[in-house]
Amino acid sequence: MRNHVLPYFEARPVGSVTRTNVQAFVSQLQSSGLAASTVRQCYLLVAGVFSSAVESDLIARSPCRGIHLPKADHQEMRFLNQSEISALIDAVDAPYSALVATAAYTGARFGELAGLQVSGLDLLRSSLTVTQQLSEVNGQISIRPPKTQASRRQIALPRRLGDTLARHLAAYPPVDGFVFTSAEGGLLRRSNFRRRVFLPAVQDSVSEPMRFHDLRHSHVAALIAQGEHPKVIQTRLGHSSIKVTLDRYGHLFDGLDEAAAARLDESLAGSLPAQDRPKPNETVVELHPRSTENP
Repeated sequence: MRNHVLPYFEARPVGSVTRTNVQAFVSQLQSSGLAASTVRQCYLLVAGVFSSAVESDLIARSPCRGIHLPKADHQEMRFLNQSEISALIDAVDAPYSALVATAAYTGARFGELAGLQVSGLDLLRSSLTVTQQLSEVNGQISIRPPKTQASRRQIALPRRLGDTLARHLAAYPPVDGFVFTSAEGGLLRRSNFRRRVFLPAVQDSVSEPMRFHDLRHSHVAALIAQGEHPKVIQTRLGHSSIKVTLDRYGHLFDGLDEAAAARLDESLAGSLPAQDRPKPNETVVELHPRSTENP
């Protein structure tokens, strides 16, 4: 509501908004690069407001009629492996390779990184603190607080990523305190970055389909593969609850139960009843030998 709906509608009298205005709002959100699910959620907020206005007899009928919404985004998450991440980073132009690396190894969102200032980096303690994010609405960019309290968080950095960021800051001194900026020194626009930098690098390395947000998904996959607890993942991503994390990435935990059982098998070997413990060079004896005669 704060980032997308109000900037478009708050100066308009409720009774003046037409179906054309609502459709233009939806189209604007799409062209800004927002996911279809986000666009639909914004529309539902608007529709709810006008539905309430109808019920309160403020307007005769809602302008949210026959609005063409983007198709539900059923695009599957893409999970890059380590070699693919390296290939993508290598394909990105030098000023932005550190941005892509930071996204891949912290799981931070684009807006959080575009709004990151040097004050949010503690390279001595290898941490990154998210306190604000860049928002782009109707072509206007601004720095706003994170969308939820959980999004305000501190993320531990891998040591090598800290070294990468230190080299980036030395080569590209911060402008107005921002770690990542445009080539002109201004705030980094998602739409321009995607078109000019990210998609060309994707095409030269890992091939489409590939979204910047898939770097966040890839980070989660790597954490799960190395056995990190879901609570750790929730905290790094800034999810409001562990349920959000499990609902979104629960399918990646498939197979970990079997791995856990295999590790338990090794630890239980010495604590089973004596008769059940494996013996050195123990051979398996078939309890019911098969008959050698033809049936």
